[in-house]
Amino acid sequence: TAFNGLPVLAMATNPDPALKLTPVYTFRMQQNFGPSSDYLGDLKRAPKHLVVLAGADDEIFHADKFAPLVKSVRPDASVTIVPKLSHMEMTTRPPALEAIAAAAG
Repeated sequence: TAFNGLPVLAMATNPDPALKLTPVYTFRMQQNFGPSSDYLGDLKRAPKHLVVLAGADDEIFHADKFAPLVKSVRPDASVTIVPKLSHMEMTTRPPALEAIAAAAG
């Protein structure tokens, strides 16, 4: 669309290029970053076993809503909520990494 290259979100980041931080999302990036408008259909069509991991203290998503939502279209899905972890801590803290390793089998 005509909006694809336009900035839609600017973040307060360190301007040092060596840090490789993303200071701006374009419309295209924002659209591709999340699910489609048919996210339940996307979940239903996922070809492999579906695993959802989230921190109980996620400040971006309502972690307690994942299991009922996901299992409504994928009863076979695994949903694990890791206690006391935030959104970003799910990428760095040992309990999250242990949950990821356990889910990967």
